[in-house]
Amino acid sequence: MVAYPEVNEQGPHAVYEKIRRALGEFDGETAIPLSMIGVLDDNADLVRLLGVALSTGPGPYGNPNIR
Repeated sequence: MVAYPEVNEQGPHAVYEKIRRALGEFDGETAIPLSMIGVLDDNADLVRLLGVALSTGPGPYGNPNIR
């Protein structure tokens, strides 16, 4: 699952296209097929709930939740 702000702005198809291009840079060596990846808006209820339940501690910039 990937939380991405552009899901709400551009739609999930645009985000899947970005992910597909990024995966393509691995020359077919990716461990995760695109069909196994889901996208959500980063403000979706599920994303916020997981951010509370699975707090990762301070991130590289002091952000307590990596989204």
